Amino acid sequence: MEEWARGTGRWRPYGMDVAGLADWARRLAAEVEETGAAVDARASAPRLR
Repeated sequence: MEEWARGTGRWRPYGMDVAGLADWARRLAAEVEETGAAVDARASAPRLR
């Protein structure tokens, strides 16, 4: 996703904070790996716009 954003030549393509979104996804994946259980992604999801 970050590569795609860099390829667009825009820091925030379509108004999205791509770096923030990628960071959230990494934290979510780490939580799933740590707990081994499902997590509520919506509860911590960033606003896209």
